Amino acid sequence: MAFADMRHHYSGDLPFTTKALRHYGSALQCLQNIVDDGHMMSDDRVLAAMLLIDSFESLYLGRTEPLGPHFDAVMHVLHARGENQFFDHTGFSLWRVAHHRLLARQIMKREQPYPEQVAWFSKLDINNTPLRISSDVQRMSSLTGAAKKITSGDSLAETSSAENMEQARQLARAMQDLLESIGDWTTAMTETWKPTLKDPDEIRQWEETDESSFISIPHFKCPRTLSYRNIWLAYMWNFHAASQIVLRESLTEIVDYIATSQPGSYDEDEMQRYELAQQTAVHALSSVIIRTFPQLLGFMHKETREPYPLPKGKMAGRFFSLFAMCVVRTARFTTNEHKQTASEVIEWISSSHGLG
Repeated sequence: MAFADMRHHYSGDLPFTTKALRHYGSALQCLQNIVDDGHMMSDDRVLAAMLLIDSFESLYLGRTEPLGPHFDAVMHVLHARGENQFFDHTGFSLWRVAHHRLLARQIMKREQPYPEQVAWFSKLDINNTPLRISSDVQRMSSLTGAAKKITSGDSLAETSSAENMEQARQLARAMQDLLESIGDWTTAMTETWKPTLKDPDEIRQWEETDESSFISIPHFKCPRTLSYRNIWLAYMWNFHAASQIVLRESLTEIVDYIATSQPGSYDEDEMQRYELAQQTAVHALSSVIIRTFPQLLGFMHKETREPYPLPKGKMAGRFFSLFAMCVVRTARFTTNEHKQTASEVIEWISSSHGLG
C-alpha cells in the first residue's frame, strides 16, 4: 500500500506502481502457500493480511465486490480460528471487520449467511450497539436471501406452491417486524451515536488541503452534510442503512410476488401505496448515506477544530464508503440524483487511487 500511495513516483527507473503490483502478487502467493499448508490458519497475521489484500484490491484495483475471490478463504480462516477469537481484543477486532465483509457481500448478492455465522452471534451480547447493528444486518441477509429463493423460483423444487406462498407471507411479516424493531431501537439512541448537521458550502476544497491530487470533489446537492464523531460510526450506520435499502426492496418484491401469485391478496391502490412507502423510506436511507461522503472521503469543514485526518485515516474512510455507495448506485428505489452522486464518489475513489 505504501508503494501504491507513491504511484506517481519512481524508484530509479522503476515506477512505484510496478513495485506495488509486484508486492501484491507476492502477498497473494504467500497467502496461498499458507492456506495450502494449513498450519497458520488461526494466526492473526493471516486474517489481517487477507483483509489488507481485500482493501488493496478495493482501493487500488477498482474491485467493488466485498472480498471478491477471497470470500471462501476468509470464511475458512474464521472457522479455523474457532471461538478463541472472541476472547482476545485483536482477534475479536479482526473477526468483526472480516465478518462485516462477509455480510456486505451476502447483502449485495442477497445470499443467506452460513449457519456458523448465525451461531457466532448466539455467543455475543447484541445489546452492545455495534453488535446490534451487525446482528440486524445478519438478520436482513437471512431474510433477503430467503426471499430471493422464493421470488426466483428456486424454492419450488423443495416445496409445493402452497407451502411457498405461506413462506412468502411469513417472510413479509418477518421483514416488517424487523424494520419496526430497527425503527424503535434506533430512535431511542443517545446523541453520542447520532451525527451533527454541517453546511456543505464550508467544505475545504483540495487546494486548501495537503492532497497532491486536484480531482474535483463529487457533486453534492444536499442542503446539509452529516458528520459523526468518527469514521467508524459513519461506516457502521451506513452499513446498517444500506442493508435496510436492500431489505426494503426485497420486501417489495416478495409482496409483489404474493400479489401476482395469488390475485386478490392486495388491490392495485394498496400495492401502489405500499411501494410508495418503501420508495420514500429508501430515499431517506440513501440520503443519510450520501450526506456522509464528505466526512468519509476526508474532506473537512473550514472552521473545524478537529485535526485534519492523516493519510491512513483518509484511506480507511474511503474504503468504508464503498459498500454503501455501491448499494445506493444500484438500488431500484434510489433517486437518480443519489445514484449519480454515489457513482461519482466511487469513480472519485478509483480515479484518486487506482493503479490502472
